[in-house]
Amino acid sequence: MPLPASLQSLSRTVLPLLHKASNGARVVSDVKKIVRTDRWNSFDHFHETTNTLAAAYEQAGAAASVYSVPTGGPVGTGRWLIHEAADIHGATLDIVSPVRKRLLDWARNPWHVIQWSASTPREGVTGDLVIIDTEEDLAAQIACQALALAGCRKQK
Repeated sequence: MPLPASLQSLSRTVLPLLHKASNGARVVSDVKKIVRTDRWNSFDHFHETTNTLAAAYEQAGAAASVYSVPTGGPVGTGRWLIHEAADIHGATLDIVSPVRKRLLDWARNPWHVIQWSASTPREGVTGDLVIIDTEEDLAAQIACQALALAGCRKQK
């Protein structure tokens, strides 16, 4: 199947220019800088990432401006709503019995805590860990799951 004319034109004219102007080592360096801050998934680090990106544009000779965009507001305004921001300083998930094993650690991988995760008391929470393989397993208190929950409903 032949490429559409627009893709043929892009392949002949634009892609060679982009390839000629690209610098693989610089791309890898820029990605490392971005990952260093963006991996934390927190607003303070997002600001650092923004500054890193703006500096990269300026170093390449492009003008860069950063503007604050307010979030929030009543539902239905079409604006992105952020009801609260979390300042996470640490989070872990441990099995304590019958063996002791750390399953998750925010300090090692910030994505172990996702946005809007609920906090727990300082002393922690204890509950049963259930591996969910079926909808019937959803009655667990704490769960690690591979089941797509979007279509599941709690049975009464």
